[in-house]
Amino acid sequence: MIVKDRNNQTGFILNNLIDNATFTRTYQKNSQLQLDWTMFNDGSPAAELVTNENLVQFRGQNYTITLPSATRLPSNTTTQVTAIHVGYRCDSFRVATTELPAGNYTPQQIMAHFFDGNDQGYSYKIVGSFDAVNIDSVGKGTGRTGLDLVAQTWPTCVLCPDNKQWIIYESDSWFHKVNNQFTFGKNLTEVDSQPDSSSSIVNIIECYGSPIQNDNSSSDSNSNADKYAVHATYRDEQSIANWGPHPQADDLTVDSNVDQNELLAMAAKSAHPNPQMQVTFNYDGDADIRESEIWHINDPKNGYQSDVKITGLVEYPLDHSQVTQITVDDSQMNMLDFDLSMQRTTQEAFIKANEAAKHAAQSSSSGSGWQTIDGGVSDVQYQPNT
Repeated sequence: MIVKDRNNQTGFILNNLIDNATFTRTYQKNSQLQLDWTMFNDGSPAAELVTNENLVQFRGQNYTITLPSATRLPSNTTTQVTAIHVGYRCDSFRVATTELPAGNYTPQQIMAHFFDGNDQGYSYKIVGSFDAVNIDSVGKGTGRTGLDLVAQTWPTCVLCPDNKQWIIYESDSWFHKVNNQFTFGKNLTEVDSQPDSSSSIVNIIECYGSPIQNDNSSSDSNSNADKYAVHATYRDEQSIANWGPHPQADDLTVDSNVDQNELLAMAAKSAHPNPQMQVTFNYDGDADIRESEIWHINDPKNGYQSDVKITGLVEYPLDHSQVTQITVDDSQMNMLDFDLSMQRTTQEAFIKANEAAKHAAQSSSSGSGWQTIDGGVSDVQYQPNT
């Protein structure tokens, strides 16, 4: 790893000053990419460059150092350092000084509004195909405001910073299947699942296309039924059966000539049939994992398996003895099957814990030396048998 001044000029190798066991790279899809580590401050030119707003380069990417803090001990001085990827510093410019009216917009148009003409060297590229989406208004703001709007409007997209260039990937253009597998009880040591509320579900969408160009269209009408010739209603019946009806708040509108089948295909791409659920694993294996990968997950004990997209990582690139924390996208998982698998495993652990508690109580009463400590309920965390 190289440390450089904020002008990207003077540089020194930093590796021998890093406590490898503390060096982490944290990635979270569309929101975070940063480095954290403890540095041994020996007063060298390299150490002196580790100051606020200077740069470090890791795996070909530049990160901006933010507010390092020093701890002084009799034997040495260490510095806790955080460095944020330079792509996320696009809040340093503001070229979107006017608002755009309500209308149908693509990611290209949103990025142009917030990025074109900036004087900080930031650029963007669109990879894949995106449908135009109706947005009530596109306001003012920094480059980061534009990124957040793209991520919110096209939630399946992936925003990938390549130094100061932002690449907006359509999901299928970013993720790719690899021949690797997570296996409960082998290379997965812990699982934590946190389901979100049902507010993220969308399984009914009203769709309109082919704008009417004759006198039947009234400019004063607010009804899409009066403005478009083709109408279709998208319904995911399996999702409705599982979670109930959850219509999308805004209609899907397409300002080109389309038929009902094309409308329904577009709606299917923007629907969210399952609730959002953040699932985090501790991976204790040898493979290097990258955030664009799709892995297979297997729980042979409960008969559960699926493909999952990597959407978050906390890795220790300089210390492979430590586990990697992985967050996966739930949209590729059969959430009902996953929930049942977790319930079965947790129920088995709960039964075993109760049996152990009963045995301990019986042993204690018979004078065998077993005794309960606080008499409370055990907090059982799922951890597969090895």
